[in-house]
Amino acid sequence: MRFWAVTAYDRVPRALLNSGGDITVSSTRGVEINPDGSVDIYFGQEAPKGKEANWVPTVSGKGFFVVFRFYGTLEGYIEKTWVMNDFEPVKLG
Repeated sequence: MRFWAVTAYDRVPRALLNSGGDITVSSTRGVEINPDGSVDIYFGQEAPKGKEANWVPTVSGKGFFVVFRFYGTLEGYIEKTWVMNDFEPVKLG
């Protein structure tokens, strides 16, 4: 795969989320990669300490949705044998 990106959108006007920060995390922007090659992406009002490169800021009380984009995809994505994990809640602190 050449690169991927995930962007947060405001669910009501279906426009980019106005959270006062960068609402896109991308493989081209120096994200932290886990030893197994996976990437954890965090969504919330605060970044987990040391995970700022993998964080998308959101607005408290405001719904949002995300769009994942994959460029130069590999066989597993095209043949639908690769499946992205579901979102999982993480408790900070």
